[in-house]
Amino acid sequence: MANHLHRHPAISGIDGLTWHEALSKESHFFSGGLGRHSGASSAAIYRSYFPTVLQRWWVERVKRAGKWLCFDACPVIACLDFTADRLAAISPNAKLIFMMRDPVQGAFSAEIMMRNLGVPLSWSWTEDVAAGDTRFAESPDDVATLPPGAALPEDLNQRLYFSPYGLLRCGHYADRIAPFLRHFKRENMMFIDFADFTSNTEGVVREVLQFVGADPSLMPFKALPPGMQGERRGRQMHPSCKRKLRLHFAEPNQRLYALLGRDFGWGSDVVRSAYVTAGGTAALALPGSQKGKDEAVGHQQQGGKEVSIAAVAGGTKSVPLAAMV
Repeated sequence: MANHLHRHPAISGIDGLTWHEALSKESHFFSGGLGRHSGASSAAIYRSYFPTVLQRWWVERVKRAGKWLCFDACPVIACLDFTADRLAAISPNAKLIFMMRDPVQGAFSAEIMMRNLGVPLSWSWTEDVAAGDTRFAESPDDVATLPPGAALPEDLNQRLYFSPYGLLRCGHYADRIAPFLRHFKRENMMFIDFADFTSNTEGVVREVLQFVGADPSLMPFKALPPGMQGERRGRQMHPSCKRKLRLHFAEPNQRLYALLGRDFGWGSDVVRSAYVTAGGTAALALPGSQKGKDEAVGHQQQGGKEVSIAAVAGGTKSVPLAAMV
């Protein structure tokens, strides 16, 4: 998506590291890219990641391409709960675009990317599941309520990039979105299924441009090579590990479906929701809710077609993954 956005004359990305695709679009400002004491809540410092105001003059006055927009396509923004507060303080009207994929695939893709970057991991999803497997052990989360301006934990990068549970935690989408729903307007959030992006890239890109206020007609669509294609180099997730991860994400996925009002079908071969027939109200109760009252998930038969439904107290809500500021 970042590569497509870069092609629009009114949109700029960060001035990142050009030697790797991910680092050319991700600031890692909120996760300590400038050091744990760098003040990952300073608007001025964050602004330094982006092109100068001279670029705005060029875009708006010379090229007349519309309002100049900048984006930071860093997924870590949504993986750390404290970033919602800090991002809102810096750019309260930011448009947030969250692209989600099957968390099992996401966990394996993250491992492959880090290994290809030379990160020395002591574990792998390619290995068989063993008794007492520490890859699935939860670790304490003591950064969720980190005060604005506070120094980042010294071992934050260790938790994010070296710990398998750090990757799993990022895939608990319903939990990760909660802080953003508290700090940003729902109309400033857009939620995309990665599968939709890969199957209908042009349509999704145009929807994104319209959402952020960029004129789609100024950027004729061009098919681009898939990002980081072939990075797996024949490596495959171990079948037992895949089954374990499917079970691990089953309940978090159901909570996400309830929040979004949409069943993505991730791991449907492992876990099935309760069924709701026409006129019925049977539901699968979710943790922290009153069965059939606060949150309910089910499937309804309509015209012979199974349709995913969800009811959430207070209306539908959704999930984050990248920030457009």
